[in-house]
Amino acid sequence: MKWGVIEIIPSDPSMPGILADVATIIATNNISIRQAIVDDFEFAVEPRLFIITEKQIPGTLLATIRAAKGVQAVIIY
Repeated sequence: MKWGVIEIIPSDPSMPGILADVATIIATNNISIRQAIVDDFEFAVEPRLFIITEKQIPGTLLATIRAAKGVQAVIIY
């Protein structure tokens, strides 16, 4: 299907706006988000944010996403 998958490891999972900032970065690069899955930080031991996109995320976007508010690490599958 050639979709992209991004796993975001938050620095502080209770911080508002992590999903919004990452989604804005993706959208400004003309990539559509098909799905976003967020673990509840009150129930998950190591909460994560998973974003599935319509196409693969270019490696050049990795540093920009990593610099987004509340992002500790990024894994692109």
